[in-house]
Amino acid sequence: MEMVFDRLSPVSFAQSGLTMKKAILNGMEIVLSYENTDIEMQRMKKLGICDVSAFSRVGIKGAKAVEWLESRGFTVPKAPNTWRQDHAGGLVLRLGRSEFLLEGFHQGQIAINANDAPEHLYEVARYDASFILSGVHFRSAFSEICALDLSESAIAADAVLMTSVAGVSVTLIRQLLNGELVYRLWCDGSYGNYIWSTLTEIAGEFGGGAVGLDVHFKRMITSS
Repeated sequence: MEMVFDRLSPVSFAQSGLTMKKAILNGMEIVLSYENTDIEMQRMKKLGICDVSAFSRVGIKGAKAVEWLESRGFTVPKAPNTWRQDHAGGLVLRLGRSEFLLEGFHQGQIAINANDAPEHLYEVARYDASFILSGVHFRSAFSEICALDLSESAIAADAVLMTSVAGVSVTLIRQLLNGELVYRLWCDGSYGNYIWSTLTEIAGEFGGGAVGLDVHFKRMITSS
């Protein structure tokens, strides 16, 4: 049966020509796997690059953002440039005093109704390319393309970093996912193909490469 989707991933052009098992998540075509589980698990352990642009996300901005999000049950970070994992499993990044990025696997994890928001509170559409970066060679690889020291001792566990990777402005956090330390990266979707190509090329030098969502989220995708 032909899959019907509303959107392509912002990295879809760079992925063309690869062998892929696909599905649909939040109206976007996603890649479940590229090779097979054994190969991708090895890539993940070395330096895995996973496209999660299909995750649901929205920006909230305005003077009453903190109070409004808390009234809707979101776990709000106390300080700018920090993040928290919400009780529903989504992420809440505080990008400034009154600006937030919310992201969840499913749209229901970050469900909001901006129509009932107070005056001067705005919903900001987000069209990011978003990635999970995993593996023991992450810091060695990123030392080539990012000026920041990304070692565990150099940054707080809840820090939101605004930096440049391969000349592109990105947002970075460090996260424990399924018991493994990973990094999350967001950038403007227009740079998605470039960042994907750059990261997977570097990952290949370390024995890593592209991994599908099944590597990190198979149980959630199966139950969705």
